[in-house]
Amino acid sequence: MDALPNIPSPPKLSKDHRRQVVRWGLIVGNILLLIGVAAFIVVNRSTSQTIRSGTLNSVVTTTTSLSNPLDTVSSAQIAAQAAQMVNMSELTAVRNQSDSENAQLAIPASDETIVAKPQLVGTAQKSKRDIIQYTVVAGDTVSSIAARFGLNPVSVKWSNNLSGENLVPGRILLIPPANGIVYQVKAVDTIDSIVNRYQVDRTVFVTVNDAESGRLTTGEYLWLPGGTISAPSVRSFSPGIVSGARRFGSCGVSIAGVSGVYDCGYCTWWAAYRRMQIGNPVPGGLGNAITWPRRAIAMGMSVGSQPKAGAVIQFNSNHVGFVEKVSEDGTVLISEMNREGWDIMSYRTLSAVQASIYKYIY
Repeated sequence: MDALPNIPSPPKLSKDHRRQVVRWGLIVGNILLLIGVAAFIVVNRSTSQTIRSGTLNSVVTTTTSLSNPLDTVSSAQIAAQAAQMVNMSELTAVRNQSDSENAQLAIPASDETIVAKPQLVGTAQKSKRDIIQYTVVAGDTVSSIAARFGLNPVSVKWSNNLSGENLVPGRILLIPPANGIVYQVKAVDTIDSIVNRYQVDRTVFVTVNDAESGRLTTGEYLWLPGGTISAPSVRSFSPGIVSGARRFGSCGVSIAGVSGVYDCGYCTWWAAYRRMQIGNPVPGGLGNAITWPRRAIAMGMSVGSQPKAGAVIQFNSNHVGFVEKVSEDGTVLISEMNREGWDIMSYRTLSAVQASIYKYIY
């Protein structure tokens, strides 16, 4: 039998060549990782829109996060670690985004609460279809009717253009599903004109009134959750509080527990700063503004719907502020940053009805 031909063996790499291959492989891998981190930051960096938190936007949409949450959280955590390794200026924003992604993952798949979607706090998913008509009987007052339906009396007054307590038997009143205003659409109305005039969250308005198409029907009744009618501005404040919006210069303020934990110039920085000032600091790791209540509960803090001086107020959008004062009439004075623009601190007063639909971290 013929002998098998000699097959030449493949050339072997020397130790020096192998060492060079490994070294270049590591260099290329690190470069690709940094490119990925840079792309992550560029794509997700906040554009400092009004009442936006100063952190990165969600890495993916809500649907993607729910369908593949572990990949999303892993990506955010890897980005945070890489940003820390290279000491990137966006490190704080990346960390907060990672914390928010962890909060997203903690929500059960069957839970209707979605971090990226504004919640209808206190509305129990009611809508304009739950507006009812009530006929006044002898002995009724605005306060007694409000108590019967679990409303603030001002909601009944505003919904029916009332000024006093007394009512005439037989009159038909419009009763909102929860605190807010029942409003009849006029020919000149648009969604934006209504939400701006009555200070209503636009997303909530569209949801409860089935107004996704953007069209309104003249004469129809709408529900304005938390709507308010020309709440008077407060001109005198507590000692140390300055009236009016102004640029604060937060990036030049170095405070342990705030600086480097929450990005300067944004709403989360201001809320943490004010809590530090009053001796009741919030912990790091609360993430973006929209996840603060959920993260606060997980860290053992109390969260509720009752406004209290010194509490952090969390709005239905990605925004937080600080409660400076709660007046006897129920109006709430808050301070906030980034509502009027980046690094701009301002004050505003919420009506009792308006304040009742938000969350508070104590």
